[in-house]
Amino acid sequence: MPGEGGTIGAALTAHPGIAGVAFTGGTETAWKINRTLAARPGRTFSRTQLLDQVWDQDSDVYEHTVNSHVNRLRGKVEANPNRPRYILTVWGIGYRFTDEF
Repeated sequence: MPGEGGTIGAALTAHPGIAGVAFTGGTETAWKINRTLAARPGRTFSRTQLLDQVWDQDSDVYEHTVNSHVNRLRGKVEANPNRPRYILTVWGIGYRFTDEF
């Protein structure tokens, strides 16, 4: 029923009317990426912004590392990671969490 929330994939639960989603399982990095994206549904984050939000400032982490972690996160939460519904790619910019529940 609309408004009651529900499970998204294997590891996310959406709660309409409440910002973000609950995330269970996965690594700390996956949790931080999910938290960053889901806290602002519809907002696109560049890979650099995700690096700044998720990794320690002293880390030598490359932008392509973000891609790998997002792909693994999708594997946990998307019914079909090749056609994501929740963690979306904005080509040439970065990633965003859907704002359509």
